[in-house]
Amino acid sequence: MLCLVACAAVAWPAFAGVEEGLKAYDDRDFDEVARQLLPQPPQADARVKAVLGTLFLHGWSVPRDVPRGLALLRDAAAQGNDRGLHVLGYAHEHGIGMEKDETQAAALYHKGAELGYAGSYNNLSSMYLDGRGVRKDVAKAREFLHKGAELGDPNSRYSLGWNHDVGRDGEERDLNKAFYWYLLAAQQGHTKAQNAVGLSYQNGEGVEKDFAQAIAWLTKSAQSGNVYALTNLGRTYQFAKGVDKDMGKAIEFYRLSALQGHPRGQLHLANAYASRWSDNPNPNHLLAYFWYLVMGNTTDSATVQSSSDGMSKIFHRVPSEKRAEIERDMRNWKPGQDEPVYTVADALMPKPQAPREAGERTGSGFRINKDMVLTNHHVAGSCKKLLVNGQPATLLASDNNADIALVAVKDLPGDVPQIRAEPARVGEDIAVAGFPLRGLLSGFNMTRGSVSSLSGIGGDTRLLQITAPVQPGNSGGPLVDSAGRVVGMVVSKLSWKTVNMTGSIPENVNFAINGNTLTSFLQAHQAAFSGGSGAAKTLSPPDVADKGRGFTVLVNCSP
Repeated sequence: MLCLVACAAVAWPAFAGVEEGLKAYDDRDFDEVARQLLPQPPQADARVKAVLGTLFLHGWSVPRDVPRGLALLRDAAAQGNDRGLHVLGYAHEHGIGMEKDETQAAALYHKGAELGYAGSYNNLSSMYLDGRGVRKDVAKAREFLHKGAELGDPNSRYSLGWNHDVGRDGEERDLNKAFYWYLLAAQQGHTKAQNAVGLSYQNGEGVEKDFAQAIAWLTKSAQSGNVYALTNLGRTYQFAKGVDKDMGKAIEFYRLSALQGHPRGQLHLANAYASRWSDNPNPNHLLAYFWYLVMGNTTDSATVQSSSDGMSKIFHRVPSEKRAEIERDMRNWKPGQDEPVYTVADALMPKPQAPREAGERTGSGFRINKDMVLTNHHVAGSCKKLLVNGQPATLLASDNNADIALVAVKDLPGDVPQIRAEPARVGEDIAVAGFPLRGLLSGFNMTRGSVSSLSGIGGDTRLLQITAPVQPGNSGGPLVDSAGRVVGMVVSKLSWKTVNMTGSIPENVNFAINGNTLTSFLQAHQAAFSGGSGAAKTLSPPDVADKGRGFTVLVNCSP
């Protein structure tokens, strides 16, 4: 007896953490599972082997190692562990590390069910319903589904709720019962059930309408990345279901769903981009065209039809020279990637603007250090009142001939860009950032183009000629390269005087002050700035836009 007690006392520390690890698994905290159970000895009990086998099989919080996972699961199953039998059955059903064998999967699920494993009842229900690995038997499928739900399996509970919701698989349509099972599954963290509970509260189906509860449950599901909940939250804000209408929020939720490849999210996002509403007089037909194309690149006939219907309404509004670029972007796009940048989202979502003072002018600029901004002289010169992003600012220095102005603004939030030492090159991809057409487009905007010449009109070598579209309000904004570094500053586009001289209207002929002229001005006025030289990592267009948004500013001048 003394020996047994002593041996137990020695062995106990090695097994500390087992119960904590098993509980963490039930809570889906796989990092904690690995921390508690990986140190367990090889002779650890079957419960530990089953859980660790599952982690290695799927690569949850550990490097994926299918052979090691299967070995642990087989040991656990041989010891009669219900979870080991179930997960080994899952591997056979889906052919993970072995040939797919649904008959063997069903046999293992049966053994797991006999030991009371709720998930095995759920999987058997699906197999009997479809006749996979067993003879098709709808009555037995229904029996197993009920058993799994009663034992607490969240997937069974959600499926039973869905069956009552639509009246299928032998269940009568009963929205009260549907809500009951949905809620039980949702409380266990089942994201589809959380979305269903949110919709039930929103529509008053099976429960009294409660918009606060609806948003709470939809948000909980969306935070886990559920694409249906993200789309439904978008619709909540677009159609003001218990909240104030907010198309900006609606678009953000639709975008999160669309970027995961969800066709309904893509459809609603495309429709939102293509539409005109009170706060958005300028639909983004380019991005709408992109998302309609993405939707159409599928085999689902209903999705293809929705794509075709939407595209037919906007096709004539997409410039022919842009279609090839957008179609190429569609072919290269994959779920998980950001959408292309033709113009950024908040440029498409203008907010109402306060009336402008008589003679007020606006332009753009960019930070060069924490207290200084660079812009054009014609934007910031001769101002009685100067604001940068709404904060009071002061003109420090300016050069009318070069059209450059240095402005002081105390502790302005934002990033500081690098000004590239190497000059821009003909043919180089660039982007223009700024705040054009204030009062029509209120937000940050970025458009892409290339450097077409290293001099301006009359051979002016201080200027670059660029193809990126430029609108009133872009003046003073940064010209950035594919790494997000500043290579110039937008100054103007061709004037009508030039048009009259040439007798034609050239397209995409805009100008920027080159980087060398900017740095010479800054050095002459002893203004600190961040320089950069050499190769830099090329960023995706959305990342360039994000970077530019961080240091581009809106400049207001009241003369």
